[in-house]
Amino acid sequence: MTDAASPPPAGWRRRALRIAAWNLLIAIAGLAVVGGAAELGLRAVWPFLNSSKPYALVPGVGVLIAPGAEIRRTNLRDFWTVQRANSLGFLDREPIDPKRAAESCHIAMIGDSFVAALEIPIADKFHVRLEELAARDLPGLDVTTSAWGVRATGTINQLPFYDLYARRLEPKILVLVVYANDFRDNAPLHLAYQRGWDPDRHPFVTAVQAENGAMTLRPPSEDRAGMMQHLAKRLPRPPDPWLARTVRRVQPNSFLARYALSRYPFLLPSLPRARLPAGYWSRQRELWMDILRRRPDYAWILPPRGSAEEREWRNHVPYPQLPTHLPRMRQYIRDFTAFGIDRFK
Repeated sequence: MTDAASPPPAGWRRRALRIAAWNLLIAIAGLAVVGGAAELGLRAVWPFLNSSKPYALVPGVGVLIAPGAEIRRTNLRDFWTVQRANSLGFLDREPIDPKRAAESCHIAMIGDSFVAALEIPIADKFHVRLEELAARDLPGLDVTTSAWGVRATGTINQLPFYDLYARRLEPKILVLVVYANDFRDNAPLHLAYQRGWDPDRHPFVTAVQAENGAMTLRPPSEDRAGMMQHLAKRLPRPPDPWLARTVRRVQPNSFLARYALSRYPFLLPSLPRARLPAGYWSRQRELWMDILRRRPDYAWILPPRGSAEEREWRNHVPYPQLPTHLPRMRQYIRDFTAFGIDRFK
């Protein structure tokens, strides 16, 4: 009989480590095979991974899609749309002949992303479907349409779309498609204190309001980067840990990584990330407001330094629509929107 208290055979630890190492290697190899198969499977099913939209700066208008450029748009779930901009840089059919437009009941649609509709093929956009429905249900009325839309624009920004493009078609009906965030987009100062975008370097036509209420149009910035030019350098931010940085580098090229993060978006925030210091955005907005106070066009609208209203502005992270609890900014945005509509009238 073997003594139960006898020592284990010599070399047992080495054998145990070898077995554990082989098990770990097999597990890693299995995960690599499954992951590789999933990556290849997604590449076979998904038409493409990344959206793309080449831009071009059009003097007097702003930043449009490059004429004739191919636009790709996807959310990696519901749609993979490939379409081509027309010769003027809009996501529509080639511009209708002015004579043909004059002979018909021409309807011009002007707006932002709801009109541009990067997610929908041109044949399925609402103005094209309107023509089809009119031809079917109103055979005695010859209806033609055109669409002039660019995402991230407000009513004021869209004035050149009419003046330089739609106006020559002499439309019988002009439709301004307005969504809630267009109120914000009309007032560059709102984006300045919210995100630090320089209101004097707007990529589209915008407006400036004097303290007496008078408003004047301002042409688009010749700087191609436009709104990406910040008022000032951001305050120092601690770098993300290596795992979060690695994920961000991998996902633009990995179908599997993008699939996981698009289906389970909670994965990325759950990765170890450096936390911003307390009050970071409040101090950043204070810096931006100090810069704007040195500009006569904006100093009058900003709250007094050190006031309770200033603290509210700094601490407020506004929703894309109207900042309803900031009365001075709310009225400012309404004035800009009314000015844009009046110009269209």
